[in-house]
Amino acid sequence: MSIRSQMLLAAGAVAGVLALAPAQAEDAVKIGLILPMTGGLLTFNGGNLAEDTTNSVTLGLGSKVTNNSPHKLTMSFTAASGLFKGSYTPTNAGSKAVSFAGAVLQKGTNAAGHFLGTSQSGRVLLEVAP
Repeated sequence: MSIRSQMLLAAGAVAGVLALAPAQAEDAVKIGLILPMTGGLLTFNGGNLAEDTTNSVTLGLGSKVTNNSPHKLTMSFTAASGLFKGSYTPTNAGSKAVSFAGAVLQKGTNAAGHFLGTSQSGRVLLEVAP
């Protein structure tokens, strides 16, 4: 297995409606998934947000992220590095878009990152859905 595949696969699952067994993880990379999962929860907390927010997302072929929640959200992965970035707009009236970034965690089951509020930083966590 290549180092790149090991990096991507060691991260485990981001979020899960459908979880693949470890033996299937290499096949997930072959079909274009950065993680061996298809769905999950993307949570934002801290960073001067009025309240913590959780978005349901689907991870499709080519690691394309589809937002299944009412909050405006874009997110993309860079497969070569395991990094992600995106933009999120809370549904609160007058809320502005928040840019976020992070990485798929090696030897874990999620991805994590950060965003900056007006005077505080916040956490972004993509994890397996219950």
